[in-house]
Parts: sequence; C-alpha cells; structure tokens
Amino acid sequence: MGRLLNDHLTGRRAQADEGLHKTNMHTWGDQYVNRTIPPLSVEGQIYPALFLASDLMSHDITGVCLPVDAGSYMPYSRPCYGLQSTQKVSVVMINTILFQEGKQMAAYEGVEMSPTMFEHLKGASTGVRNMDYTWRDISLYNLSIGAKREDTPYFYERDAKGLKAFPSFAVIPYLNNITMRTITPEPDGTNEIFRNYVERLLGHLPSGLHMAMEMIFDTPLDPYGGTFVVTDHLNEIFDRGEGKGVVADCGMDVYDQAGRHMAELHSYHLTKAFGGFGGKTFQAPKVVFPDRKPDVEVTEYMIPEIAAFYRLVGDTYRVHVDFDYAKSYGYEAPFNMGMCTYGYGVRMIAHQLIPYEPERITYLYAQIRSLCFPGQNVTAQAWEVEPGTVYWKLLSQEGKTLIGNGIMKYRV
Repeated sequence: MGRLLNDHLTGRRAQADEGLHKTNMHTWGDQYVNRTIPPLSVEGQIYPALFLASDLMSHDITGVCLPVDAGSYMPYSRPCYGLQSTQKVSVVMINTILFQEGKQMAAYEGVEMSPTMFEHLKGASTGVRNMDYTWRDISLYNLSIGAKREDTPYFYERDAKGLKAFPSFAVIPYLNNITMRTITPEPDGTNEIFRNYVERLLGHLPSGLHMAMEMIFDTPLDPYGGTFVVTDHLNEIFDRGEGKGVVADCGMDVYDQAGRHMAELHSYHLTKAFGGFGGKTFQAPKVVFPDRKPDVEVTEYMIPEIAAFYRLVGDTYRVHVDFDYAKSYGYEAPFNMGMCTYGYGVRMIAHQLIPYEPERITYLYAQIRSLCFPGQNVTAQAWEVEPGTVYWKLLSQEGKTLIGNGIMKYRV
C-alpha cells in the first residue's frame, strides 16, 4: 500500500470439516508426510484420499486413492473413476494441503506453493523508460476521459485560460506501450512481469483484473509538453486467500527530464491463481462514506466510443474494442478500460470542485469495482470530509459501483 494511503486509512483455508483424515505415508524421499485431505466415499465406505507428491506435478492426475484391499495407490485422472473402471467417485483435490518438515504447504494446479515462491520477483523492473508528450497527447487524454466540447481549456491549446492537464495523465507511461520511445506490441506494464511468470508456471494465463490505482503528485504536469523518465518495480505479491487469487503491488516513479520527481504510482492487479500460497495478507482499504447526501452529484452520458479514444493514448488491450475477442472470453461486448473509467470519474468530480484547475490535485486513490460498458449514463458522487479531501464513487445507470472507495486531495 502506498505511503499516503497507508497513513490515511486504518484498516488457509481452515481445517476442513469432520471426516478429515491425517495419514502418514512414506513418499518422495521422506520429504512429505501428514497429508491432510478430505475422504472419498465409495459405495458407502470412507477411504482416506492421498496424493503422491510426484503426482502433483501432473495436470492429468487429480488424486490418488488407497484401496482398502490392495495397500497401494491407484490414480484418478479426469474424468475421475473409482476403484473399478466402471465405478464413479467424486474427487475434488485442487489445492490439497501438504506438510513438509512440519510446515503447511499447498499446491495449485500441480505447482507447489510456499510463502517464498514469489520472493525472487520482488524488485523486478522493466527498466528506465522514456515517454515524450506534447499538447496533443494532453488534449487527447482529456477528451478520452470525457471532456465536453464546451470545456475548451481541456483540449484547446490556445484557450484564454491555458491548456489544462489532469495529473492522472501520468499513468500513461505505466502502460509501456505505443507512447514510449521504445514501442511494445502490446501494453507491457510492471504487472506483466508477474503475469508472464504465472503463465510460464501453469502453461496458461489465468484471468485477472486491474483492482486499484494510487497516485501521489509532487509537481503539476506541463500541459504543453515534456518528457517522462520512469522507473518501475514490483513491490509485493499479496495473498487474498485460497480460491481468491493474489494481488501484485506494482510501483512506478515518474520524473521529468531534469530529474525532478513528479509522481509516485501504486497499481494493484488481481491474478486469479495461487490464492493461499502463504504470503502477506492483502487488505483492500475501505472508505467510510459520510451518512448524508453527497456534496457533489453529477450524471453524464458516457459515449459508446470512449474506449476507442482512450486506446489511442496507450491502452491497446484488444478486449476493450474487439467484439469477437471480448466474446471469446465470455464478455457480452468490449468493456471500458479501468483507468479510463477511473479518469472519467476524476474529471467529473474535479470539474465540480475545482473547475479548470486540475493541477491542484495532489492525490488520487480508487478501486475498480465493476466492468463498465460504455454507452450509458454514469453518476459521480463525492463527499467533502475535510477541506481539500473528498471521498467519491462512480455509479452505473443501474446504480452499480463502477469505481469505489475513491479519495481525491487537492490544494485549497
């Protein structure tokens, strides 16, 4: 958790039910003993269900049974069959608990888990990178988070008020894609370091989501152009618990070409795998909204093409614009980028509180709570909790929270 959010907010699987059996067996060089696993029921009789450690490395074998009459292991493979080839049994053995040298361990899809399994990834980085931008990039970003045609300071470089830059533009180099001096075929942010590693471990890429973003701004951006010099680092892999996946805390520092620190980012990404590996527990911060009507409430129509605009600033993941690709992953249609929806809400709130002065924003945090499908009305709500600090959320037209637990701070 970032340095300000941590200050601002205060805030294994259990042993199975009865019928759990502990069995001491001699396997794999005496390394593994005391397996704790649920029993199998075959024709009304209970048999302890056991795993051979070597079998955990196979995706084809889900369990091993000790038949009452044979005294030897019999494997079950998908689909599971019982002690006789025609006798079906129920075997649910993913994430079986093991004990190694007295310490509880587990496996996920055949990959042994331990509290230190991701330690070598901490501090990993994509290296120092550079991004040049001009007023056109600022204008395009502001339009892609919903700036209206009457809001000329957000996109017209010769406006009498001057061009205005939302500080959340600093998230663009995090994507590490088409805006960088070294262009990548697809976004290649810090989160991809972890995702690529998981894909190599499992042989496939589990589903995942961008959960939250925290941004701390030290220096206002020059809206007419400049160079970002960025360094990134994988800070931590948090454990959400068995069946809930893990969260990668990815950090990035943004400097200008003179070496002045401009922003610090913390991006949180869920991967739906390896929950229960034993690492640090993830605790998502929760904002307590005041028990009163919001001080700001505004509704706007989010145009269906908003994601097509936002991808031009650097978020070129296919799932946000390609209908066939999105449907192949089970989505009814392409959905909006999380950081586009996030920026949309920031703009709506900021324009009500500090119109045409987004450079006053010093801090942003929010969680991406639901998929947003453009082409609907969205409503932003905000509560002032102290001068210069508001809590906010963005709702769909059905009232579902799209962006939640939002915090915005600005100079008063």
